[in-house]
Amino acid sequence: MTMWEKIRDGIHNVSSKTGEFIKSGAEKTAETATYTSKLTQLTWEKRSILKKIEDEHLKLGALVHKLQKENRLDDLKNAAQASFETLAAYDKKVADIDSEKEELATLHNIGSAEENFAQDLAENLETSGGTMQKVTIKGTSPFVDKKLKEIKLPKEALIVNVMRGAEMIIPDGNTVLQAEDGITLLGKKEDVETAVKNFSA
Repeated sequence: MTMWEKIRDGIHNVSSKTGEFIKSGAEKTAETATYTSKLTQLTWEKRSILKKIEDEHLKLGALVHKLQKENRLDDLKNAAQASFETLAAYDKKVADIDSEKEELATLHNIGSAEENFAQDLAENLETSGGTMQKVTIKGTSPFVDKKLKEIKLPKEALIVNVMRGAEMIIPDGNTVLQAEDGITLLGKKEDVETAVKNFSA
């Protein structure tokens, strides 16, 4: 079992256990699994944006240093305007994600176990060169009406879940993709990006 398969199984196990803990019954388990998966995706998106903010700060710092060496600090505001705008947009995205996570936690009783799991997953992905990305299957895609076992994915990419409207499907080899299905891919960054390109074609 690869690391990506262990992570995928962890998502499924935590989601299922959470659903049973909140309320017994298949409907509640599926509902909670959906929101736990959403929480994980939001956590990953936030970490990605925070990394971009860090990179932008480094870029801005380099610009300040350059202008200071050239004795041109009066030019800083104009020269750094693009960075300021980029950082403001990133800050808004982070605030939007935090708001959405708070709403999920309030409306669907998502607690610290799910939050900790999502945080751990995001850290594991970041330190291991992994990523999580979402893609929607277009009606013209060659993958519509195909079973997953008929689709050749890159070696280090896995489909974690399939969102069909409001329903979350934990896929297996016999899961048939339909137009407008939203799929979440997890794995090594390069392989996931290749898979996303293939599914987006």
